[in-house]
Amino acid sequence: MDLQLKNMLVDGDDIALIDWDDARSFPAVVDIARLTLLIELAYDNEEPENQERAEMYKRAFLDHYKSDGVIKIYRELESALHVWHGLVLLNFCAADTPQFSKIKTVLDEKIKLLLA
Repeated sequence: MDLQLKNMLVDGDDIALIDWDDARSFPAVVDIARLTLLIELAYDNEEPENQERAEMYKRAFLDHYKSDGVIKIYRELESALHVWHGLVLLNFCAADTPQFSKIKTVLDEKIKLLLA
C-alpha cells in the first residue's frame, strides 16, 4: 500500500517495485515466501472462493517471476518459509487477537504439511 515514485526502479521497459522500509539482506526466495504468505492471509481460507482467489494471485505472481531457479527453491521450501515468516508475524501481531488467530490457523496447516 506504498506505491509511489521513490519505491520504483525503472530501467527501460523494466519496472521493479521496492520498499526500502522493509529491505533486508535475504535471498529472493525469502521475499517471495513473505509475499505469498501475505496473499494467503489476506483471504479467509475457510471460504472456497477466497481460497481460490488467493491461489490465483499467487499463481499470477509466481508464473511471471523472471527466475525459474528461485521459484523451484521456493516451491521446495514454501511451507518452511511460510512458518518462519508466520512466526515473525505472530510476534508482531501478538496483541491483535483476530489477526493472531488467523496467522496461527494458517501456520498449523503449514506445519502439518511439513510433518507429512
